[in-house]
Amino acid sequence: LLRRLAGLVLLASLPLAHANEVGVRIRFGLTDQSNTTWDGNASVAPGRVDSVSGWRFQQNDKTEGAAAWKAETRPLTVRRSNAQAQKQKQGTAVTGKKKGKAAAAATGPIADNGVILRLVDVTENSVVSVNTPQGKFTFKLSDLPYGKVAEMLGGAVDVERTAATQSLTKDRTDDDYPAIAVGTDGTTYVANIAFTPGIDRDERVRAWTKAPADFAFLAQPPGGDQIWLRTVKNGKPGEPLAVTAGKGDIYKVALAVDGRGALWIVWSENAAWQNPSASANFEIWALSLTGTTLSAPINLSNDLGSDVNAVAATDKQGRVWVAWQGVRDGVFRILARHQTATGWSEPERVSTQSGSCWTPAIAAAPDGRVAIAWDTYDKGDYDIWLREFDAAGKAAAAQPATSSPQYEARPAITYDLQSRLWVCWEQSGATWGKDWGALERDQGIGLYRDRQIGMRILEGGKWLAPDTAVATGLPGTRLRRGPAALPVRRPEAEAVTRTAGEEAEEASAGVYNNLGRITCDRDGRIWLLARAREGNFHTPQGSVWMNYATYFDGQKWIGPILLPHSDNLLYNFPAVAAHPAGGLIVAHSSDYRQGRHVQQFRAGSDTDRDPFDNDIFLSRLESPAPATKVVAALKPARATPSAAV
Repeated sequence: LLRRLAGLVLLASLPLAHANEVGVRIRFGLTDQSNTTWDGNASVAPGRVDSVSGWRFQQNDKTEGAAAWKAETRPLTVRRSNAQAQKQKQGTAVTGKKKGKAAAAATGPIADNGVILRLVDVTENSVVSVNTPQGKFTFKLSDLPYGKVAEMLGGAVDVERTAATQSLTKDRTDDDYPAIAVGTDGTTYVANIAFTPGIDRDERVRAWTKAPADFAFLAQPPGGDQIWLRTVKNGKPGEPLAVTAGKGDIYKVALAVDGRGALWIVWSENAAWQNPSASANFEIWALSLTGTTLSAPINLSNDLGSDVNAVAATDKQGRVWVAWQGVRDGVFRILARHQTATGWSEPERVSTQSGSCWTPAIAAAPDGRVAIAWDTYDKGDYDIWLREFDAAGKAAAAQPATSSPQYEARPAITYDLQSRLWVCWEQSGATWGKDWGALERDQGIGLYRDRQIGMRILEGGKWLAPDTAVATGLPGTRLRRGPAALPVRRPEAEAVTRTAGEEAEEASAGVYNNLGRITCDRDGRIWLLARAREGNFHTPQGSVWMNYATYFDGQKWIGPILLPHSDNLLYNFPAVAAHPAGGLIVAHSSDYRQGRHVQQFRAGSDTDRDPFDNDIFLSRLESPAPATKVVAALKPARATPSAAV
């Protein structure tokens, strides 16, 4: 075991080409046997510490200024069923006081704590110095490339490079559903939806010692949704711009910059939500921003059926394409429009299935093509389909990217510099979501269980795969110090091996990695972001899911790379774009379920203020070396999808 752990510090990774802003996660308490003080401070030279935030802050943990903190480690908060809790209670009901390891066993393993540093104006030669009561240590940024974990203080601490993350919103609204686009000069546009609740969130969490005399305050109507846009130049966010008037019913937003440099903002909105006598109908709307001027909105869908899930991309000619799912003939179809010389093309049906289709994805190729992918349940299980359009806008025949009996859904797509189409999706076993519940637990896989990421690449009509599996760059492939993760279930145990009452996915696996987002950077590296469950940590908000990135250097996947402040529920998609200076820029949200963890709310305490609300963060993943173009080594895919299956 120690030999495997020691190998963490020897992992080979490529050095970065340069550094300007860098993120670092420092986890401490990895060998603690009881509560331990880890107050500390950090400095870097050359450069400065722009901010410090908590990794798993609880109770009295806090930051002090930009570079110091007060924190301790404590027993892990473990989620247990009633039966498990009763079993532990019976097992620990022994007389006398527990001491030493026995006491630690009674309270459970000690959870790791830590801090996230955002460093600015640094170089690869910058040295970070950290002081704590448990010891001092230093490390050089050039010795900490993406994908490497370095242990300090005899394994009590480990450090790793992360994305450099900054906050974009701080209001008490719920800010979520980010979208992102980047101009050719590096100007970054970030849009999001802000929801204003009716009852003040602190009022909602307030503990009552007796029933209120009047419950009328509960009838306060919600303030609704509003789209806000922020422009980021040279890493500095500008003032937010209101795109919509507020008090709306809005679902998701997408951004794209056209060939003239105008930013297009696309969203889905139900204008009738405050009219109880009107039928709900979401429409796809779009407007452009030129300079500081917003155009009048255009209704792109204009149909009596609801239209949602808009996605956008810009083709080689500078035309913005928009795809979405809309109800037509009683089922969801995938539809699309694109810019023309005189406005917009007519809506075109993209999907060909008779059953419903969902979750469109879109990408534009260097050679002028555009691809749109979606998932469908047309043949009784979820499959991924796609359709490509040539430079003239003519559609090729639709084709499957997957056609197995497995669960394959929620696609993401990108073209590489050779115009090869990369497709990733969420996958699970054939019985996912089927015949499973409180009274039926041995036939299928529950909705929130399992799921990993599948991947294929389309080139010249043939399906290919990377030389190494993407899972090798995601959480779960390396042994790390700290509490063991909660068990994860594999997709499908063989039916013949099950016993009565046994769940289908009883065999253990590593980590849940799902909801992939994929893009190609300036130098040809393919980056994939996934939501991963922090399986050994549970909060009052539920399980903790975070974004991790990995990139393909042409031969292997490098990662995992944490995106700080992405802690949230599972279904929380980041918005990802390539940056013209190299690497990626990512917008994502956090509800602070991990960094502001509280064990319980108590009347009259500081926890009467709700610590949880959604905010938008912006993360920079800088380009690794070498700066030369990367061509991915591929091999034939193990299975070829067939439209006849």
